[in-house]
Amino acid sequence: MTKGKPGVATDSTTELTQLGRSILVQLRIANRFSAAALKVKMEQKDIVKLLASTGASSQEIADVLDTTSATINNALLRLRKKATNVSSTADSEPSGADEAATAT
Repeated sequence: MTKGKPGVATDSTTELTQLGRSILVQLRIANRFSAAALKVKMEQKDIVKLLASTGASSQEIADVLDTTSATINNALLRLRKKATNVSSTADSEPSGADEAATAT
């Protein structure tokens, strides 16, 4: 390892930086292939739901799906509203036992 002046990149630091960039490029390519495979099998809203459940940020999901984070935020908002509506509808509907008791 070469010793350099403070603040000056050494050869090994430069190599690590280049290696890191190469790995990032490879990961981005792998993400695009994975996203393309998912797009064939799933709707975008389902992909957004899946990636969001893994903890990915809106920007990360947007990068994978080649769209904007605003689009992803909108999709997430619609998914949350739909989930809220489904759960509140389920809470307000009588259960099978309630219906049986009412019918007699």
